[in-house]
This record gives sequence, C-alpha cells and structure tokens, in this order.
Amino acid sequence: MSHHNNCRFSSKDSDNDQDTGNCAQLYGGAWWYKSCHNANLNGLYLNGANTENSRGINWGDCWGYEYSLKNIEGNQTVTRIHKQPEPIDCLALHHQGYAEDGVYVIKPAENTSATDVWCDMSNGGWTVIQRRQDGLEDFYRGWEEYKNGFGNRVGEYWLGLENIYYLTENNNSLYIYMETFQNDNMNPFSAFAEFSIFRINDENDNYRLTVGGYEGPCADSMWFHNGCQFTSKDSDYDASDDNCAVAYKRAWWYNACHKASVNGLYLNGTHKEYGHGIIWAGCWGQYYSLKITVMKLRRSN
Repeated sequence: MSHHNNCRFSSKDSDNDQDTGNCAQLYGGAWWYKSCHNANLNGLYLNGANTENSRGINWGDCWGYEYSLKNIEGNQTVTRIHKQPEPIDCLALHHQGYAEDGVYVIKPAENTSATDVWCDMSNGGWTVIQRRQDGLEDFYRGWEEYKNGFGNRVGEYWLGLENIYYLTENNNSLYIYMETFQNDNMNPFSAFAEFSIFRINDENDNYRLTVGGYEGPCADSMWFHNGCQFTSKDSDYDASDDNCAVAYKRAWWYNACHKASVNGLYLNGTHKEYGHGIIWAGCWGQYYSLKITVMKLRRSN
C-alpha cells in the first residue's frame, strides 16, 4: 500500500491517477491509483488464478497480479440508520420492517435525547444495553459515565442508566448471552440467562433493580441483586461496609457484594482474584472471567 500513499482516488468516470490512461477503467475497479497499482482490493472478482493481468482483487507483493483473492477483511463499517421521528426501541424498528443487525437511533422517552444503540434484529428486535467482547473499553468508571453511557456501539459499550430506566418503564425481558474463551474448554462453553421481569427505578432511587422470572441452563446469579441500588467507584449504595465497586473494579447493582457482574475487568478466563473479572458465579464460579457478554432488552407489551 505504500505505493499508493498520497494518491488521489480514481474511478471509471473520474480519472485522478498519475497514468496517461484511466487505471480504474483499465483494471476494473476504483482505487487510490498511482500508475497504476501494487494493490487493488476493489478489482473484478476472478476466482483465483487468472490470465487477466492485474484486473482482479490483487495484493501484488504477496500473490502477484494474476491471482484474485477470495476474501478480504478490514475494520468493519456499519451503517447507522436514523429514522425520524425516532422510535422508542429496536422492537419498534423491527415492527416497521427493519431486519438487519446494526446501529440505529432510538429515543426511549420524549424528554430524552436520541441515542445510538446496537439493535439485534435477527433475533426479533432486541435493544442491546451492554456488550463486552475484547477488553478495549474501560468499564471502571464513575457515576456520571454510567448514568449517561459510554463506549463504541459496534464494540464494547454501556447504554447508560438513564436510557435503561426509560426503556424499562415499559414491561421488558432481559436476555444475557455469555461466552467463555474457546481454548479454556469450559463447560458449558456458552450460556444464556433470560428474565421475564427487568426494570430499574430512576436516579432518585439510585436506579434500584427489579429482576425476576429466570430461565437458563445455569443457576440464577441475579437473584442476589434483586432490589439493589446501583453502585459506582464514586457513589456507594451497596449493602457492604466497603464500596464493592472499588473492591472489584466495576459498577453494578451490588448487594454485599455480587454473584453476577458483567462490567468487571477483562481478565481473559481463569484467574486467582476472587470475584474479579466478568462474572456469572452460578455457571463458572468467582475465578473465571468471561470473554463475551451481551445484555439486551425487548418489550413484552
């Protein structure tokens, strides 16, 4: 790609390359051509070895110019869909015919601002409120950040307690997907926890949690947190003498302290620090930190 550094983009109808001809027309794809290319990932799909010199999906310094690649991957680009007026959640969008998973704009209540969210449309219009997958996002944050939300909607994020509160003013189910690291050979490898009742109160009650109606293959680890207020490192409302959020480096609906908490440090599986990490004690105990968690809501009315 260094061959293409500082090159302008050329297409079949806009010739901005340094060649006397139009490289995009010559090689069947728009690109940052010089005169013309060492790499072109927008070429014709020619199914491997071919005699169309340089006209396929080429990376010349590795496979030459008479081989067209099958598959390339880079950082995923996700389309953001903003329909106005903004619907209250992903289920409303699903009812309107949107079927692709991705980032959508919702507005959970009239007195709130619109916000981006990941919608799980392939499973029926679930609104994702939390996701962990790679440890790239810092979840050891204070009250205001947990209130307002943080993170990358296509990666790890927390939607925000205010938005979760407004979403759960309607009757909602909560679904949590959890997955271990493949090489750890844990049993089970993955699990789910579904609750037919999930809501939180407003900030005046420190976002107190109500959760129940459990279904899943492992023991229910959220029962211990039912009725608990939310605690962060700078706002202590748990039932412990100490601040559980400080002790375990995560904000959560702590009792004294936790049997489940998926906002913890990203510790890559088995570890020696009791209760630390991304925990679901009823399935993997307090010494195993999960690889992936997804918390999502869907209205039941």
